[in-house]
Order: sequence, then C-alpha cells, then structure tokens
Amino acid sequence: RFNKRIKKNNVENNIETGFKIINRNREIVYSDLESAIYKNAEQFIYNQLVASSYLSTQIKLPYKLAIKAGIRNEYTKSLSNFDNYSIENEYNNILPSLTFSKSFSPINSIKISHNQRITRPSIRQINTNVNRTDNRNTTTGNPYLIPTKTEQYEIGINSFKKVFQSSIQIYYKHSKNVIESFLDTIKNGVSESTYKNIGESKQNGISLFTGLSLKKINLRGGLNLYTYSGKDKNLGYTNWTKPVVLYSYNFNF
Repeated sequence: RFNKRIKKNNVENNIETGFKIINRNREIVYSDLESAIYKNAEQFIYNQLVASSYLSTQIKLPYKLAIKAGIRNEYTKSLSNFDNYSIENEYNNILPSLTFSKSFSPINSIKISHNQRITRPSIRQINTNVNRTDNRNTTTGNPYLIPTKTEQYEIGINSFKKVFQSSIQIYYKHSKNVIESFLDTIKNGVSESTYKNIGESKQNGISLFTGLSLKKINLRGGLNLYTYSGKDKNLGYTNWTKPVVLYSYNFNF
C-alpha cells in the first residue's frame, strides 16, 4: 500500500494505490449416519486465489467540495475437486467508482456516488456435496457459478451530532448474473435444488438510519425499503417482472 499527498494552493490531492492477495483452501466432507456408522462419504476440495489491486485519488476543493475516483482490478482463479473431477474457473473484473461530496459542517454532508462491485459465490453455493438435512428437500451446489456484478448509483445525506445521528441513502442497483436457489427436479416426492446464475435484477430503494445517544442509553435503528424486479431470457422472462416491495429493519439499544 502506498499513499501520496499533494497540496497546491487551495487544492489537496491524496493518491493511494495498493495490492492484495488472498488464498483460500477448504475441504468439506459429508457423510450419512446409519446405525452409528458413517457411510457414503462425499468430499469437496476447493481452492480460491484472489489477486486485487487498486488506484484511487481524492481531491479536496474549495468550498468544502471533494471528488474521489478510483479503479479496482480483481482477478480470481478457483479450482474445485470432487468425485475425481476437477473444475477450474478464472475471471477478471475491472471495477470503477466515483464520488462527489459536499460538507456543510464537520457533522453534515451530502454525497453522490457511482460504483461497481462483484459478489463471488459462497462455498455453500458451489459445494457439490448433497445436503440431506431435510430428506424431502435436498440441495447441491454448482461449481460453475460466476460472480454477480452490481452497478449502483446513490445519493446520501448524513448528519452526525453528539446526541442524534441520522443518514438517508436513495439508491438504484442493477445486477447481472444473479445467483439464486433453483428447483431443478422432483423425483419420487423429493425436490432437488441447486444454484444458478439466472439473469438480471434491479432495485430502487431508500435506506434510513437513526441513532440517539443519551447518558446511559444508546438507541439505534434502521430501515431499508426497496422495489425488486428481474428478468431472464433463458427462463422466458424477456421483460422486467412487476416490481415487488420488500423491506428489512433493525433496532437495538
């Protein structure tokens, strides 16, 4: 990681670059327990190598304006071994980001941002061992999955005072190669599910957060309210489905 600060007149520029490597190894064994004896062992061995690098610059301008731009490159290589088979996946993603912000005071600000990110499949979603926790509904992972790529636009307003804190984000997300659970077949009354990349989705939403800090009590709460719709030409949905309204919330103290 390298950081360089340049200041000229009333403009300050912070340039940062870095490189990171992550190597993950997992071995998972599933067995059936019959009469206190483990049988029908299934083994799944997985290795994932992620090499990422980034370059970003943050420019502070007069009137408490700021621009932050960056680009990130993520290279992923994975190897799955099971039942004497080997499957190798390799992909590279270039992910840009851009943020404009305006500070009205040390505790009040507004920002407009755009970014892209990927969500790699989890080990549960690629694990080829058959999950028989429920004998009527079995699940098998899919080692051929590719990551979901999401593009997001957001407007955020933040206010963090000593007693009361709040933030509001209005956002739009567009995702491709969405990973979802997929009912594949039903045999002899037993459903067999797996995971697939099934097209695109889009979300329009608003996210709210509030906090109240008193002498002996801290209250925190959040709400995420959004619409969701999707499409997949391979499944016959060439047009966007009718949006459904979804929400999640949390509260703690």
